[in-house]
Amino acid sequence: MVGIALEASGFIQRQAGQPIPDQPESALWAIRLAIGPLPAIFLIGGLVLAYFYPITREIHAEIRLKLQERDRGD
Repeated sequence: MVGIALEASGFIQRQAGQPIPDQPESALWAIRLAIGPLPAIFLIGGLVLAYFYPITREIHAEIRLKLQERDRGD
């Protein structure tokens, strides 16, 4: 997805044997978003989801039991 976003923002790839090209401002903003705020947002979202996922020892044991039953074909 980052590659698609960079391509859409006008990112200029480096050609072999050539100096690194100057990137347009839109490509620089896409890079800044891809390495800063977006990963932080995904991390925070994942933490919130993990916090509200109702896993206790009892639920874990129940899930394991169901998986064992499914594997045995019961």
